[in-house]
Amino acid sequence: MSTPVPAVGPAGVEDVVAALLSLNAEDVPYEVTAEPTDKGAVVTATWKGWDVRWQSFFGAGAVTKTFRLVVTLDGRRGTYAFTELHGSTRRAVGVSAGAVHAEARKDGFRGKTFGARSLKVVVAPRVTVSGERGYEVSNVATLSFTPSTIKVPVFSTLRSLGWRPRFDNGFMRRFEG
Repeated sequence: MSTPVPAVGPAGVEDVVAALLSLNAEDVPYEVTAEPTDKGAVVTATWKGWDVRWQSFFGAGAVTKTFRLVVTLDGRRGTYAFTELHGSTRRAVGVSAGAVHAEARKDGFRGKTFGARSLKVVVAPRVTVSGERGYEVSNVATLSFTPSTIKVPVFSTLRSLGWRPRFDNGFMRRFEG
C-alpha cells in the first residue's frame, strides 16, 4: 500500500509577486509592477517604448501605442483574473496640393485576446534638416508587438507556482498565450 503524497497548495502571494517582479530586466520590452490589496495583489505588465514622432517635408505627427496586462491575484483561493488594455493615439498634420490636413485619432480595447493578434506601427521615412548636408532621410520606426510577449512569461510563472485562473479549462487557456 502506497502512502498518498500530500497536495501542495499554491505559493503565497508574496512569493508570486516576487517571481513576477523578477521578470523585469533591461532586455525585455515590458515592465512589471505590483500593488498589494486586501485579498492579494494587482500586478500590471506594461509594454514600453511605443512613442514614435516624425517630421517630414509634407507633415509631422506622432503615434503612441500602449498595452497593459492587469492580473488580480486572490491569495485566499490561489486564483487570478486578468484583463488586457490596448490603446493607440495618432496625431498628424500635413500639407498636400496647397491644402493643410490635420488628423487626431484615439482607439482603445479592454478585454481578452487570443491567437496571433499583433499590434504594428510602420511610419514612413523621416526627412530632417541637418546643417551642412541640407537634409537627411532616415526611417522613424517599424515596430511590431504581440501580446504573448508579455502574457506567456506572466502566466507561465503563475502556473509554475500553483496558481490557476478562476475558470481553468482548455478554452480559457487560449487567452493566456
